[in-house]
Amino acid sequence: MNNIINIGMIGLGKLGKPVLEYFKETLGSNVECYGYDVLPNITSSEFETTSTIKELCRKSTDIIFIAVPTPHDPEYDGSKPTSKLPCKDFDTSMVEDVLNGICEYRTSGQVVVLISTVLPGTTRDRLAYHVPDLIYNPYFIAMGTVKYDMENPEMIVIGDSKVTNGLDKLLNFYNLLYKDKDIRFVSGTWEEAECIKVFYNTFITAKLTFVNMIQDFAQKIGFIDPGFVSSELAKSTNRLMSDKYMNPGLGDGGPCHPRDNIALSFLSEKYGMNYDLFGDLMSIREKQAMNTAEFLVNTLKNNGCDQIVINGKTYKEGVPLIDGSSAMLVGHYCEQLGHSVVYVDPTINECPSLNTTLKYVVLLSHTKLYFTPSKNSVVVDIWNNYKCRVVK
Repeated sequence: MNNIINIGMIGLGKLGKPVLEYFKETLGSNVECYGYDVLPNITSSEFETTSTIKELCRKSTDIIFIAVPTPHDPEYDGSKPTSKLPCKDFDTSMVEDVLNGICEYRTSGQVVVLISTVLPGTTRDRLAYHVPDLIYNPYFIAMGTVKYDMENPEMIVIGDSKVTNGLDKLLNFYNLLYKDKDIRFVSGTWEEAECIKVFYNTFITAKLTFVNMIQDFAQKIGFIDPGFVSSELAKSTNRLMSDKYMNPGLGDGGPCHPRDNIALSFLSEKYGMNYDLFGDLMSIREKQAMNTAEFLVNTLKNNGCDQIVINGKTYKEGVPLIDGSSAMLVGHYCEQLGHSVVYVDPTINECPSLNTTLKYVVLLSHTKLYFTPSKNSVVVDIWNNYKCRVVK
């Protein structure tokens, strides 16, 4: 019985070529590896190159990986100012051309896997038209450390249509590749995998931008070692470098956080930083609160409800302080949209008598529901992707 896995890689650039070489170096005689690229004369001692996609499909009978570029316009690479340029999506035309070629020559049982970066929604909206059972499997590889990152992956992320044939074949391949390692496998929809990839990358940008702001202030103010400040923050693994605050819901609140951003916005202006991330964060926080308010108002209208109730007024569940309360900010925007708000929060003895003949839209600002909503009211769980429950 032949247990050799036949692997193909379309796109032999900075990502595809070293990844395919890693497959062969690691798995040896357990795999046969084949590569194809539109550029000629790409060679490797670890795999055989093919002259056409047709030939690669014929030889790579198990899994075909796609690692072709999804570029932006050259002006958008970040080496020149981009913030004033019009927004543009990635160019996926090369991926689509490859998928068309694979469709023409693909045989039964071949798994097609895209590892190139695309924006959330792209696979379903644009790519699945060509290959309905396409698997999106983005890699978290930094140029210059490809081999190390392949040997020590942050995670293996797999997004599929949930009716994909061949998912087991891909998982079996990775289990063989990483048989002696404890690897985190993440499985989700196409969109979830796309999100994890691009937000992972932009999180790095946010971290670098943040520590460079410390350096900017150090230059302006003096008597500050930005490396020392940054290293001490990096050691703060209770909240900062942890999974805390990684649960989407309402915005930041309390007597410290919003006001600190507002104060640093002032400091940015005082020292002529030419940017104001802190003011931008407050602006985004307000826009997110407005989005929540609009959701509540639309839910009220669409369900024939009478009033909005915010369950939890304090900035944090169990803490009797309303300073910087994001729940109150949402309530403010609801009222701007023409709808009065009632707060229910026994933490601060705010427990009004509600008319049981009315239907309410209830926002779970706190996760514990403090009262029994009347029949046909709609409870909105913002901590669970705005999930709505109709009270029976």
